[in-house]
Amino acid sequence: MSTFYVNAAYDLFRTFDGSPVIFVDCSNVADMATVDTRDALSDPSDDTLRDILIALAPKGAAWRTPDGHAFVDPDGSVLGRAMQALAAPFGDLYRRAFQMTQEGRIQKVDASLPEWEAEWGLPDPCVTETQSLAQRLHRLQAKVTSDGTITVEDFVRLAAFLGYTIAIELPGGFECGVSDCGGIDELSNAAIDQQWTIYVFDIGVTQFEVGIDEVGIDRLLDFQGVETLECVFRALAPGWTYPVFNYGGWPLPYLIDVGDGFVLGTEDGFAIVAPALPTS
Repeated sequence: MSTFYVNAAYDLFRTFDGSPVIFVDCSNVADMATVDTRDALSDPSDDTLRDILIALAPKGAAWRTPDGHAFVDPDGSVLGRAMQALAAPFGDLYRRAFQMTQEGRIQKVDASLPEWEAEWGLPDPCVTETQSLAQRLHRLQAKVTSDGTITVEDFVRLAAFLGYTIAIELPGGFECGVSDCGGIDELSNAAIDQQWTIYVFDIGVTQFEVGIDEVGIDRLLDFQGVETLECVFRALAPGWTYPVFNYGGWPLPYLIDVGDGFVLGTEDGFAIVAPALPTS
């Protein structure tokens, strides 16, 4: 009997042999921990900086006019407007300095993107086409967050971050004294403990077309947009395991309704699920 770990977004997933299903919440995979480090000088206004310069100006009459009222209404005095003009470049400096402090976190990478990519070995072999700036940032985030991918649930969430809805099957080998002979448990060798199957939902399929495709070049059956997922998973999979990808689709489950809202079930109280492949 296998154990399935499924993206909770695919809530139709069922097993027909009673294998346990663990739904993984992937709704917040894009919400990375952030810390608000803004303060009064992270994005200061010209008026704020002008007032700071005024406070730092000498107190003598030469700076504040003989009657001392040059800065009572800084917007209406020449000296006040001059201070505001002098303060404006400092605003740009403060904003730029604050932005550079943000570059140390993956969520705020901008100008330092090339340095981050060099640090994390990007573009890596999993990137096979020219990427836009948004795609480069997304791939970097996936690379950084996948550094701690160690559990099955982590892989399900990583796939969701990359844009794939998946289920992972961990097959269980036949165990004497535990498994049932003649039942749903199948005989297997020790290698099955090293395999895990990834079911990928909603993947485009292309078939060989006579007169259009070329023999020896185009495949009889191909799946679209799965190269990145396969490459990333194979690179991160534990060294003693071997991921197997299944794009054949998973049967949709249907409860057998016997009328008046009653569902056909077993003697143990479990609903009977009938498999039915979707038609296009």
